[in-house]
Amino acid sequence: MLTREAILKYIERKYAIRPDYPWQDKPCYAVFRHPHNHKWFALILTVPAISLGLAETEQIDIINLKCEPAVIDSLRQSEAIFPAYHMNKRHWFSLRLNSPFPQQQLYHLIDWSFDLTR
Repeated sequence: MLTREAILKYIERKYAIRPDYPWQDKPCYAVFRHPHNHKWFALILTVPAISLGLAETEQIDIINLKCEPAVIDSLRQSEAIFPAYHMNKRHWFSLRLNSPFPQQQLYHLIDWSFDLTR
């Protein structure tokens, strides 16, 4: 299962990066940055499901990642992938956590986002 905790562990283990939490009013918004240029490569948020166009009423966890625009279109075939929440929708997408999306594919997308923002 794609959980916030699994992603935190993956990024820390692979890149030795811990998130920062820049917004006092959004203490669960975790930003992952490159240590040398401080560019974001991932952002984990808790948002209303309706913000992604879902009919559900609860809050859900998502991760925003950067990707090549041509690939985003094919990723959007998955029910777990959405236009990026509060990011450039051409270059970023949101993925719903706690979804059946394959964990190894998510890790590959995190790595790709890391490389694209390097």
